[in-house]
Order: sequence, then C-alpha cells, then structure tokens
Amino acid sequence: MVKGKKKIKYIILGFVLIIISLFTIIYKCFHTYYEDKLEKNKIQIFFENSKKENKKDDVNIINNLKLNENYLAIIEIPKISLKKGLYIIDSKLNDVDKNIQILKESTMPTEENSNLILASHSGSSRKSYFKNINKLENEDLIYIYYNNIIYAYKVVDKYEIEKTGYAVMKENTNKKVLTLITCKINTNKQIVIVSELIDEKLY
Repeated sequence: MVKGKKKIKYIILGFVLIIISLFTIIYKCFHTYYEDKLEKNKIQIFFENSKKENKKDDVNIINNLKLNENYLAIIEIPKISLKKGLYIIDSKLNDVDKNIQILKESTMPTEENSNLILASHSGSSRKSYFKNINKLENEDLIYIYYNNIIYAYKVVDKYEIEKTGYAVMKENTNKKVLTLITCKINTNKQIVIVSELIDEKLY
C-alpha cells in the first residue's frame, strides 16, 4: 500500500514537472514573439518619425526621444540577420544589459572623423545581440540609419583585446568609423570589429 502511494506521488510529481516545463516553453515562445513584434514596431516608428522630424531642430528631436523612448538610430548587419534600434546615450535603456549600448566615448556619424562605438553581449541570452559578430570578415557591410541618412560601413579589421573594463582600441583619425565590441565567450578577451564609412545617402 505504501509503495502504491509513493508511485502515485511520483506520477503526480512527474506530471507537475511536465506542466511546468510546458508552461516555461510556451512563456519563452510568447515572450520572444512579443519582443520581436515590439522591436519591429519601434523600428517602423523610427522611420515614420524620421520623415516627420526631418525639418525639426536637434533639441526638439532629442527631447522627443527622451520623452517617448524612441530609437535614435538603427543598426543593420545583413550577414548575421541583425536589425536593432539604438537609444540616446543618456537613456536608461542605453545599457548593455538591456540593448546594444552606444558608449559615451562615441561620436555620431554626422561629425567629422566620427567613431560610433557600440557594445553588446555575446552568448545565448535574449540580450546577446552581438553573439554572431565573430562571423564578420573584411568587406562585410554594416548599416547605420541615423538623422535621415543611411551610413554604409565596410569591415576592415577584427582583433582581440584584454577584458579590463576599459577598451583600448586602435585610433582612426582621418576616417569615419564604426566600432563593435563584445566579449569572447569563455575567455577574458573582447572581440573588436572596426568598419569604415564607404557611402552615405538619404533614405
């Protein structure tokens, strides 16, 4: 009789574990679907607002971005199927644990000899947006949509640096560049991808 009760308990426990597992899987799928849909909507809003704000001054645009938490720019890397919005530097959402982060040392591509520096996690989490940038090679293209202009960059260099909390990078003083940084999994190193501007045009 006791063995029969134990067997029933194990069956119930197994059933509960299966239900929990199924619920977890369904929740993750729903959450991923919701996040993807939200991202697409925010990118759409970005392009719609770009047309409306074409003639507004920079102060009004920044204030609007702060108020509504809309995107400042979009990064697109076709080779790794990445298209993601970027927030203004002082936004609470401009955080490597939440999004692709624009580092405070950055200068936007509208400036002369600019260096837009972006950081994101690698790994397997939902927020690991740079998990595949190690696949990028010289000549691969990266696009930044910003201020009604699409900036096309070509990868020219890829190297590793020690992970010290402060990224020391090679300097580029006479070109507009885009720098991507992420951690190299299971090491104390970071991967740095450098690309140079090759074209810019209105979108």
